[in-house]
Amino acid sequence: MDFVNKLGHLIPIKELIILIASLQWILGASISYQISVQHYRYYMYVDESTYMSYIVPSLILLWLGFQLVNVKLIKQKIVDLFAEEKDTLKKHGFVFVTIGLISRIVVSLISIPSLSFVLYLLNLVLIIGVVYLFFCYPNRKWSLFLLTITSFFISAIYSGLFHGFLLIAIFLTFFVISEKMKFVSKMFMLVISFGVVFTIQTVKTELRSEVWVSSNKKDALSVFWNLVQSQFFQESTTKSSLNYESEKLNETNEVNSRLNQGWIISKIMSNIPYKEDYLGGETVREAFSSSLLPRFLFPDKKGAADGIEDFKRITGLDLQRGTSMGLSITGEFYANYGIYGGWLAIFIYGLLISLFIKWFINFSGHKSPLTYIWLVLIFYQVVKAETELIKILNHMFKSLIIFYIFKLIANSFQFKFLIKGDK
Repeated sequence: MDFVNKLGHLIPIKELIILIASLQWILGASISYQISVQHYRYYMYVDESTYMSYIVPSLILLWLGFQLVNVKLIKQKIVDLFAEEKDTLKKHGFVFVTIGLISRIVVSLISIPSLSFVLYLLNLVLIIGVVYLFFCYPNRKWSLFLLTITSFFISAIYSGLFHGFLLIAIFLTFFVISEKMKFVSKMFMLVISFGVVFTIQTVKTELRSEVWVSSNKKDALSVFWNLVQSQFFQESTTKSSLNYESEKLNETNEVNSRLNQGWIISKIMSNIPYKEDYLGGETVREAFSSSLLPRFLFPDKKGAADGIEDFKRITGLDLQRGTSMGLSITGEFYANYGIYGGWLAIFIYGLLISLFIKWFINFSGHKSPLTYIWLVLIFYQVVKAETELIKILNHMFKSLIIFYIFKLIANSFQFKFLIKGDK
């Protein structure tokens, strides 16, 4: 409820992290413990008491770390700044949208492995530009919002990858919702959002098999719509009631297995320290060194792709080719430090995230409210509940470099990149 209450008033980055973690670490796991039908692989590997006695305090300590450094990202400051500097910031918005669109076109046409991550980050600059335009054209912001998420949704259907679309929709919601919107309206939007997520998760596997695996190059939009119709709008007349209920239970379990990050955390807890020793901070040290050291000087340093090997070792599970899964930050901390050390680590992590936000706004951003918008770029991986530390730090560090490059270029041409709101 804290997340919903703050929507429209603040930019609830930290609240979003807690919300997603609560859903994936606790709610998904609780459903899995209660459901009678279990997935052959995605089930809870330790008993409920063992799992919850670690994960619930972990989430509380993460929240506590967030609370110790109070940084209020007040949305009205952004509104006031755009009212004062509309003409300048409108140009900024169109420039960022253009950069993002060009990046998306380049990615769709050619493959440049050495620049793939840079282009990926520049794709996200499009979202920053769209948010700028929200505030420049407040009467058209909902049209811009719908146009943007529709285009990303269609792209997600054709790629079969929906995680990015969902995150972008959430981030845009931070800025499109007005502080005048009533709590009931915000809750209604949240319910609709959960319905969209449930629908996507229900048909995602079949969509991928049709679009990716099938030799017939079927139109992804038609396949998606047909799957939605078959799942939700066509009642079976041939199946018995018992078979129908069993099928629906299996579908629910299948959807929950994708929501539930807890099964991976529980697998870590069943594997370490019984089959593998605690790592003693190994992956944490590697995450920092990998993110901070340049590859041209340290060509053998670990990259985010090497996390697959860590996943296999820490969980004891082999991943199928093309499958990508994450340990989660709390699972990784348990694997390194155990229960009590994991609690301490997650608390410190929450504290450092809060300190980073304060540093970024006050030092890098010179207290400009525009930095609230740029947090979308920097925190794109941080908010995910399944991401391990190496991906989080790698994304944060490289997105900071992109931010500073924009800032440097703007200053070189005497172009006002960041405008202070407190004159």
